[in-house]
Amino acid sequence: MPFYVRKRPPPGSVAASDGVPGEGLSRQQVRLLLGLYMGYCSMMFSRAAMDVAIPLILQDEATGIGPRDIGTLLTLCSFFYLFGKISMGYSVDQVGPRFVFLGLASFASAGLTCLISFSTTASRMTVLMCLLCVAQSSGWAAMTSMVSLWLQPSQYAM
Repeated sequence: MPFYVRKRPPPGSVAASDGVPGEGLSRQQVRLLLGLYMGYCSMMFSRAAMDVAIPLILQDEATGIGPRDIGTLLTLCSFFYLFGKISMGYSVDQVGPRFVFLGLASFASAGLTCLISFSTTASRMTVLMCLLCVAQSSGWAAMTSMVSLWLQPSQYAM
């Protein structure tokens, strides 16, 4: 079976029950959407934390991180974020969107954000930030895959 063919829809989903497109969202669908958006918002807060922390990192002389290191860090993060966006779409199709969203995107993002706070060198912070960018970039692919399983196209704009 090709990697892009879904093996089976989740029980209770619109795809499994041939839901009527004209009806409103079910309680499960609303809970799913709220959970997905709250999870994605938490990842975006984690992503924005670095922007807020940069001035404080530059002021702290104990770390020895300068503007050049921050520039390298942000450049590499952009490349790794792009790499993650491209590669994680394939991973979602192979492993499943729930595992990728909960395991990789949510928990890995939270853990890596905590580890970054203990970084004392530029190289350690760069490696952890690049891993964080790959983990965070997987969230959107998993989210769109789950939404496509649980909602019909006529319900996307509700």
